[in-house]
Amino acid sequence: MSCLFNSLTTLLRDCIPDNVDMRTYICDYIEQNKHTLLKNDTIHTWIKNTCIDRYNEDDIDDKMIDMYVNDMRQPSEYGGAPEIAIASHIFNVRIVVKYGNGQRIEFDTSPNTNRTIELFWTGNHYYV
Repeated sequence: MSCLFNSLTTLLRDCIPDNVDMRTYICDYIEQNKHTLLKNDTIHTWIKNTCIDRYNEDDIDDKMIDMYVNDMRQPSEYGGAPEIAIASHIFNVRIVVKYGNGQRIEFDTSPNTNRTIELFWTGNHYYV
């Protein structure tokens, strides 16, 4: 399990049952809710834009998005912005990612945000 999913599990422990794997939960959500709106874009669009960068392809179809989700299910894959945005939406939280240089990015994709959690990003590692 990557550092992002470990960190989200730690911070959102009270939101998920003990036997639920955060990575699997988010990947299942992506597959079942591709057309759900996260603020201004659908999950499909978030993943499509990530696929363009990840696979260095301009022509992204649903097969590529399915490949992304299958890749993300692997414990060695690193999660990033789409998974953070989706977690924000699923768990109704604002997720603030803080960088070592003082920069911060907020993910608030839920219409009913009820709390804020913070992650720290070193440039290659998320931690709580």
